[in-house]
Amino acid sequence: MVAGECFVRELGLGEVPARRLMDVLQNDLSILILMLDLPKGISGAFCHLPEFDALLVSRKQVIGRRNCDVAHQLFHILTWDSVLPRHSPMIGRSKLNRSEKLADGFAGALLMQRDTIERYGDWNELSGKQLISKLNQVADELQVGAVDLKWRLVALNKISKQTANAISAHQLRDRDELSEGLIAPLPDLFSESYLDVAGKSIDRGLVSVRRMCKLLDLTVEDLNGLYLAYGLPYSIDL
Repeated sequence: MVAGECFVRELGLGEVPARRLMDVLQNDLSILILMLDLPKGISGAFCHLPEFDALLVSRKQVIGRRNCDVAHQLFHILTWDSVLPRHSPMIGRSKLNRSEKLADGFAGALLMQRDTIERYGDWNELSGKQLISKLNQVADELQVGAVDLKWRLVALNKISKQTANAISAHQLRDRDELSEGLIAPLPDLFSESYLDVAGKSIDRGLVSVRRMCKLLDLTVEDLNGLYLAYGLPYSIDL
């Protein structure tokens, strides 16, 4: 999708856009990104408000899947007025509605540039374990999900749809669950900018500590721990 590739150039995201995507969205486009413990089966969501836009991301996913979810939800924010997303239950890729397919295409083009994929040579020469191994390797290098990379290769005619269907998501997902993305510490809850605003609200007496903790489903100790983790100058005490 051309739009995704143009977006990379306009924002100067470089050859591996996933490395800088979240920082650029938060600092340059003022999009709030919140790392949350979402219910099982929900990888991400977005919230479009008159005042601002927010992306909600499941922090328990591996880094590649988080990046792809952010890029996917970004499409919905950018096209809210023209391609209104429809709520749909969890369904297979073949039954995705138009807005979801377009969002997947945008995310793929944004995070896995055509020119970058070209540098990895001929994928059609590989099959079976060799193909799976390369998918995992390249997905790590580009910091994307291996399943997302597989379908990006189909879109670029690098592998056939039949070949892609022969590699189950479970095979690649198993590998993802053992990757450094999950072994490494989880991202801290929420975000630095969000907690900074929350801390200022408490300091100014706009909301009580008890009320803030209830809203965020945290103990006072948890909230203090997050401020320490983000290096924010707030000391919370009842």
